[in-house]
Amino acid sequence: MAQTIDGTAIAAALVAGVAEDAAKFSAETGSVPTLAVILVGNDPASEIYVNRKLAQTRKAGMRSLEQLNDDPSVHGILVQLPLPGHIDAGAILDAIDPLKDVDGFHPVNVGRLSTGTGGLVPCTPLGCMRLLETVIEDFRGLKAVVIGKSNIVGKPVALLLLERECTVEVTHIFTRGLPDIVRTADIVVVAAGSPGLVRGDWVKSGAVVIDVGINRITDGDRTRVVGDAVFSEMAHARAVTPVPGGVGPMTIACLLENTMRAAWKLQAEGRSAAPGAAKLLPPAKSVTVSVSNLLVEANIGLYAHEKGRLQRLNLHVTVKILPPRRDQIDQTIDYNAIMTIANEVAATHTTLIETFAMQVAKRCLDLDRVIEAEVAVEKPAALPNGVAATRVVMASKDR
Repeated sequence: MAQTIDGTAIAAALVAGVAEDAAKFSAETGSVPTLAVILVGNDPASEIYVNRKLAQTRKAGMRSLEQLNDDPSVHGILVQLPLPGHIDAGAILDAIDPLKDVDGFHPVNVGRLSTGTGGLVPCTPLGCMRLLETVIEDFRGLKAVVIGKSNIVGKPVALLLLERECTVEVTHIFTRGLPDIVRTADIVVVAAGSPGLVRGDWVKSGAVVIDVGINRITDGDRTRVVGDAVFSEMAHARAVTPVPGGVGPMTIACLLENTMRAAWKLQAEGRSAAPGAAKLLPPAKSVTVSVSNLLVEANIGLYAHEKGRLQRLNLHVTVKILPPRRDQIDQTIDYNAIMTIANEVAATHTTLIETFAMQVAKRCLDLDRVIEAEVAVEKPAALPNGVAATRVVMASKDR
């Protein structure tokens, strides 16, 4: 019998954690994490969804307002879709400050997701990953099939799965031979908006099925909500999400989590303040550390002349850190700390300088209070008559 992934319970635990984080934020900054919801028109489905968001927002200790990008007391902005036909939804979404774009739809956040450099992640794909993490410990090498190519779910969830080292195939309802493709999957994420699309004989034994579909169907005088997969036919799967009670609650919970991430980021940038505050809080201080001629392993690079001899990298690292809280020891992040990270990464690195830079940036983000890391790398010996170089900027998702 397949395990039912209880999205309602998992979401409740996440909201409880967000509530604790919101209380901590308020105690440290004097500001209440605030989500501004913009609802245009009177679409009934949107009104129901927004009402649920507002209820959960208040439960987590946040305020919900309609404010502008430059209001320092607002930390997240959400435009509820669909908008009336005469309004350009793309232009409206693009106008939201990327740091306050808690839906993760702004091109800046989309770009950061595609390059693995931080930013706010769309709520539903993030919720899907959280649900998968409750039943899968190691994603590396697993085959994932995503059914649906929307910008809201399909594409971003595929990128998140790729980030976890899955082998990902993106399909849709017009993909030829779709059942056979799905049968190869260890993970199936279906977000096609097609009720009952995925049948039991499409899914191999032991697969995990995440059903994002929310479809209302009418049986006589009765209306019920069903997913894109036939839940009753999934007994042979390892685990499956129900509809309702699966992905839906996680979407709202991840929205609140994104609001907290945005609040901490804005606080670090000096752009968060309580309503009526005389001035913004000071921005996070930054530390710049330069490391030159770092010796790395011989097999870094792809060219034949690069193999079999040691090479040197010119490395430049900039990290942005938060000031310590009153209950924290001020742990110095200096040349030695960055140099240690660079040497440890160099000792194991065997591929590209892009990978090297990303590994150094990720390790820097593991340091206490670091919210952003920028790593620039040059490899003078990469080409016979030239220099290979790369630059990576990563922001913490959790601070």
